[in-house]
Amino acid sequence: LAGRGRIPDFLTAVVANVLLVAAAALIVEGMRLFCGSPGAHAIGRIAVALSVVGFPWLTYVQPSFVHRTILANGLVAALLGVAAWTAAHHRSRGERLLDVITSAALACCAAAFGCRAALKAAGVGGIDLHDGDLSAVIATLAGTLAAVIWSMTVLTSANRRLTLEVSREKDRQMLLNRVLAISADSRDADEITAGAAEAIRQTNGWSCVTVALPGDDKDQGVVGRAFATGLTQRVTDVDRSELAVPLRRNGRMLGVLSLESADAGALGA
Repeated sequence: LAGRGRIPDFLTAVVANVLLVAAAALIVEGMRLFCGSPGAHAIGRIAVALSVVGFPWLTYVQPSFVHRTILANGLVAALLGVAAWTAAHHRSRGERLLDVITSAALACCAAAFGCRAALKAAGVGGIDLHDGDLSAVIATLAGTLAAVIWSMTVLTSANRRLTLEVSREKDRQMLLNRVLAISADSRDADEITAGAAEAIRQTNGWSCVTVALPGDDKDQGVVGRAFATGLTQRVTDVDRSELAVPLRRNGRMLGVLSLESADAGALGA
């Protein structure tokens, strides 16, 4: 707006709005990747394509500042709404509050842009901020505040995930060192296997960790099914969970690693 009349309309009306829509599309893709979903989403490409065609049309063919405003705010609102839905439906374990705040802030940001588009479509308000358009002021302030909130929650969530991953990597290294120490102190395969299983149990806090070998007696439980099918077996009850993982080398079954926990969600997918 400040550069209107001094900077070509191609930059202020076309390029700026296309970049705004593209930035919102990147937010959608980034949120989907952050939540562990595939990054590609058709709505982002469609929105950018509409902006590339729509803004030049509304600038040179049928010039209309109002329609450009409706198009820009409508597309951004739709994209941020998708990002809010993604954050709400792909909640990560242990970060539910942050995900709820992120989703709510994105939804508020989308609502601010959506209201701005709706008010313009209804002919409410002035032309822009310079004309004292209250809807533009409210949308700008609400959108900025919501953007700051969800940006902070995403950064906080990312920091927690990084801290958790560093802690897990430290635990894995400690477990590996314990298993190597057990292997160095003993030459008996059964003793090494039992020691490694106990190290895994203590490191993860599970109730029971065992390794069943092909010659061992096996029932028809998860261990027996793992031997029979060669596939990982999982059982989750109200008060416990059990996981049986086949151990192979060069296609040959070496045994089954059996894990049990009193936490029903500890061995989930």
